[in-house]
Amino acid sequence: MKTISFILPFQKIVRRMISVFLLVTLIGSLSACAFKGSETSETETQNLTVLRVGMECAYAPNNWEEESASNTNLPISNKKGFYAEGYDVQIAKLVCNALDADIEIVKLSWDGLLEALNNGQSIWLSLVW
Repeated sequence: MKTISFILPFQKIVRRMISVFLLVTLIGSLSACAFKGSETSETETQNLTVLRVGMECAYAPNNWEEESASNTNLPISNKKGFYAEGYDVQIAKLVCNALDADIEIVKLSWDGLLEALNNGQSIWLSLVW
């Protein structure tokens, strides 16, 4: 009984920590988009239908590429026949479900991720620090 009573509060703490981490990541990612300038109007932002997510697809367990489709991975738009998988993909799916938007995974080199954001190639980056 003592073990169970210890585990349940611990699980709640871990869940809250994960929730806070995901929230901070989401806010940080989306706030970076706000500084893009006047190129994107407020109406375009409100009518978001596709969230383009840039990731390296080479940093397991956060994101990697696979050659076959599954229930959990998503196709990489700029690399035909390959699919992105990992924690970042799952978080991006949750964000898109919450925004009622479709998702497009774009494979980019690590060095080109921030440049892609600044050039409008991607509106959300999957970065692991």
